[in-house]
Amino acid sequence: RKHSIAALPLFVLDMARIWKAMTDLVRKYDIDVIQTHLLTSLDYLVLLLRYTTPVRAVYWTFHSFQFELDRDQLPRHRWLYRPKRAAHRLLYRWAASLVGGYIAISEQVGQALVDVIGSIGHKVEVIPNGVDVDRYASAQGGARHAIRAELGLEKTTRLMASSPTPACVS
Repeated sequence: RKHSIAALPLFVLDMARIWKAMTDLVRKYDIDVIQTHLLTSLDYLVLLLRYTTPVRAVYWTFHSFQFELDRDQLPRHRWLYRPKRAAHRLLYRWAASLVGGYIAISEQVGQALVDVIGSIGHKVEVIPNGVDVDRYASAQGGARHAIRAELGLEKTTRLMASSPTPACVS
């Protein structure tokens, strides 16, 4: 999106443009099922595709039990926090009847969904993250300290690494 809901006319135009693009993709690739992540206004827009395209089901995946709107997400429009959070809760509850199911990455996330949205337990499937944390246990010790020492950093300095983005193939 280019515009927030605070700029309502432009927001609506954005949503119409995005909905048209999604509709074209669904029809072009004959998509039956859509799974989304990171619940936002676009996830609600995807639900509407069930009524205007061949999409049969939409599943929402939640990665955090803290999925509700937070004050920090509205730094310029703090006055919108309470109404927007209330609107989000209403939208979650309305969408519960339209969503094919919810995928939670932990029991805690699944319980948070039920706590916020209501009686949707029958639609929540917990699929834990597939990371074997024991495999990376050795990183707790010497390797991290050696890397920090090699870089001339303190032992408590936080580091973050990323891999290069693979080239896109079209």
